[in-house]
Amino acid sequence: MRSILVPDSDISKDHLIEIQDEKFHHLKNVLRAKVDLEVLLLTGKGEGRIFKIVEITNKKISLVPVSELKKASPSHEIDIAIGKVKKDSLDLIIKQCCELGVRNIYVVNCEYAQCYKIKNDRIDRLIESAIEQSNNYFLPNLYEVGFSDLPYELYQQIFLFSLKRGKANSVLPGRSLLMIGPEGGFSEGEERQILALENTVAINFDMPILRATTAVPCALGYVYGLQP
Repeated sequence: MRSILVPDSDISKDHLIEIQDEKFHHLKNVLRAKVDLEVLLLTGKGEGRIFKIVEITNKKISLVPVSELKKASPSHEIDIAIGKVKKDSLDLIIKQCCELGVRNIYVVNCEYAQCYKIKNDRIDRLIESAIEQSNNYFLPNLYEVGFSDLPYELYQQIFLFSLKRGKANSVLPGRSLLMIGPEGGFSEGEERQILALENTVAINFDMPILRATTAVPCALGYVYGLQP
């Protein structure tokens, strides 16, 4: 079902919702939405509700609710820290994280990271599009941080996906952080700092070197598989 992110709307009340501006243009002119089409409105905060289009004018689309409000609960607490890779690769990784349910994405300025400034407006639009495409009830947060500024203390388990160090199996005890380096991985010094932290395990898959865009879904699939 087509979904629309409406973070500033109260979809819990039984009243008409109006879609305007860019979302209106996309629905009317790109998707060619018609009256009676049902769409899923999402707040990005775990709430969703099905609405039906009842009117389309030159400036707005009006919808009314046709289902009960659904409140979702996060099925896991998994965040990811990725060394800043090239722009196209980062775009794809952000989309993957939205589709795979990552709640917090940290783009890390580390030793081998790419050097460019992230344009927040463009990234916000990218995330919004990925959330709508995947019908994800939760809008992730994205932060650009320095290597030493990561909030390691928030996590019960840290998984370092390494180009150098061995594989370790571990159960998933609570909130977890996956760490994946940029092209070339984290430096030796950075890996040692990570491994010095409590509750950190290093994992190295027995396969050829993965691009970051391949490593992210592979790592998430591995960690999801540890859940009871």
